[in-house]
Amino acid sequence: MFRVTSEYKSQAAILTPDQLNNFTNMYAFTGYALFDNKIGYQTITLNAGDYYVGIRNANSGVNEWSFELDYALSFPSSDKVSYFANIVSRASAMANGGKVWDGFTIEKGYRYFIDGCNVHEQVYIIPASEIDNFKNGNTFQYYTDYYTEGGGEPGLYEIKLPEGSYYVVGYSNEVSAITYNIEKWKVN
Repeated sequence: MFRVTSEYKSQAAILTPDQLNNFTNMYAFTGYALFDNKIGYQTITLNAGDYYVGIRNANSGVNEWSFELDYALSFPSSDKVSYFANIVSRASAMANGGKVWDGFTIEKGYRYFIDGCNVHEQVYIIPASEIDNFKNGNTFQYYTDYYTEGGGEPGLYEIKLPEGSYYVVGYSNEVSAITYNIEKWKVN
């Protein structure tokens, strides 16, 4: 999975060595999983070989970004799980003071994993009972096991919470961008 967030316009791609000079010198290039002035995620399978991950500013001013290139989740055969669904997907860029929230439900018989990256966002998992506090700018309760400050958030976490309803939320007091996914895996 290749994830990209950027405050403003940018280009990102996975490049072969013969395209690196074109990319770094702002020339036309070819690549895999191209992000041309957009943020989000793409699933990609690459053949064995050498690659570069590149991101370049397509904006006339200062621009901050974050990206990740992740392996697909895999489990030992003893775990006996199978992919079920991607239950939450988010790719958002926000002006100052932007907030995002996505609800999800934990059910018995499944495992849940969240991963993503951001620029300037604070990301939390909260109980559904706290969503109004979050939306209204009040103090809210959150699960500390799923929070670390920084652009790699939300990190790859297995969400191990009791059955029930929850939200993944994010906010910033400056221009920001975020992308994340929650995958649901069936326990067989």
